[in-house]
Amino acid sequence: MITRAEFMSRIYLSTDRKMIKQLAEDVIANDFPLETVMEMLHSPNAQCSFHCSLLLEALFIKDSALLDPVLERLFRQYSEIKRYSTARSLAKILTNVYRLKAQKQATPKMLEVTDGRYDDNIIDGCFKQLNHKEFKISVSIWQLQLLTFFMNKKNAWVKDEALAVIERIRQIDSPSVVAFTKKYCEKIKSL
Repeated sequence: MITRAEFMSRIYLSTDRKMIKQLAEDVIANDFPLETVMEMLHSPNAQCSFHCSLLLEALFIKDSALLDPVLERLFRQYSEIKRYSTARSLAKILTNVYRLKAQKQATPKMLEVTDGRYDDNIIDGCFKQLNHKEFKISVSIWQLQLLTFFMNKKNAWVKDEALAVIERIRQIDSPSVVAFTKKYCEKIKSL
């Protein structure tokens, strides 16, 4: 049985992907409450917050339905995420929820939270991260991927705003950034 104290001590430790994967296995095996993980996700400790986001990502990879109990909270609180490293993992999860919906493989809970009620919250959270003072391209990639699900007639302005962000990102003169922005611009224009 994994206790809250044991979970907290493990999440605060310096850890790697293998240890996060093991913690995910222990969380599943012991039916550890994901609400606790969500609480810790908003910890003032950056490492704790990041590790919780990695744990949620590992659980989602294992079985996307595992996050159903906290999915609504994740969507509702997305714009409140302060740390770019945490936002990257959460954007990956949300992007994949929308992909599963598009592929008609979403759970009923996924369909419920993607019904449009959290669209503005997700969009705001993405642009907040894209304008974060500690800008990282790895975070931007996932924020922009997530935003593509909102580039429709209802949110036509998102496309223009994303293109403006990409133009700003292009100022970072590195081969990977140039390649990504070129590919992403082509993707946006095809929508």
